[in-house]
Amino acid sequence: MLASLLCGLAPGARTLILFRLLQGMAAALFIPSSLGLLRHAFPHPAERARAVGLYGGLSASAAAAGPVLGGLLLAPLGWRGAFLINVPIGLAALLAIPFAVPHREAMPARRADLPGQAAGMLTLLLASYALIEGPRLGAPVLFALLLAVAGCGRLFWRLENANPQAMVPPELFRNPVFAAANWVGFAIGVAYFGTLLLLSLYLQQGLGLDALHAGLAMLPLAGCLIIGNVAAGRLLPRLGARRQIRGGLLLSAAGYLSLTLADGHALAWSLLAMLPLALGTALAIAPMTATVLESAPPHLSGTASAVLNAVRQTGALVGAAGAALAVGYGADLRHALAIGLSVAALASLSGALIAGWIPRAGQQAAPEPAPAAR
Repeated sequence: MLASLLCGLAPGARTLILFRLLQGMAAALFIPSSLGLLRHAFPHPAERARAVGLYGGLSASAAAAGPVLGGLLLAPLGWRGAFLINVPIGLAALLAIPFAVPHREAMPARRADLPGQAAGMLTLLLASYALIEGPRLGAPVLFALLLAVAGCGRLFWRLENANPQAMVPPELFRNPVFAAANWVGFAIGVAYFGTLLLLSLYLQQGLGLDALHAGLAMLPLAGCLIIGNVAAGRLLPRLGARRQIRGGLLLSAAGYLSLTLADGHALAWSLLAMLPLALGTALAIAPMTATVLESAPPHLSGTASAVLNAVRQTGALVGAAGAALAVGYGADLRHALAIGLSVAALASLSGALIAGWIPRAGQQAAPEPAPAAR
């Protein structure tokens, strides 16, 4: 909340970037904790599935509703309104915490994994810079950046394997179910957030809508995400995670491919194609999240949710960077849209394929037991 206020009051671009860094660090502290709380607040799997569905619906619909709110705030407040709106929302959430969050005994303190944290942050920082700025800097610089990303990633993995109190315990990714569910999260991030950027550009530059009307045109997307996520939580105990993830991602892939058929005057077709895209994404989010929580031991539920959040954010970064590349190198916006949506469809199909590692309904993949005291 304080970081958002500072962003809204930033006097220039450099201070805004600094305050955005603080904003991201603050969000990284509480977002993983929210999923960890769900596991402990809803111990019964069926109840937890419904709670995860509602959680996913609110999260995904907020991303889709952002353009609408942004369009409403842009005229009276300019870009600062996008940050200042977080202040009253954050204050309301802060006041609700004592009444809504159950009390839990503190977990035993763990030693901070400072080398692992530094290597992980450097890996993600270099990857972000390579994806966003690399193409502009030229092929040699981009290649050098990618080599640096690979080297830092390898260093991070070696440090985590050597540390008994690693920030990201390697045994999590040795569980194929956990790894598969995280790949699904990465694929959804690539497909969904890359498409959000492309759709926003297409509606404004391709169809000539202003920011507010482009945001309003994406309201059906937000509505389907809410409905789909709530329904996903109720369907999960019946269908099982694997069937629901596969069905949802196949449906969303069909939606992405349908959007490629829209021409410069097909607003109605674009709105119609958003429905299976959003519904399929929503159906996959809840079982993917629930699978991550179920496949991790209880004492690592917070870490597991943090890993999933980082993986999804990385996927969103890749999707947004890919969309920007498609716009930069496409012959026109419609061609760029077709390229980006085809990549989104392929990402969804890859998630549906990898979901085969997730057990069928009735086959419970037991998480690793908690380690003995060291």
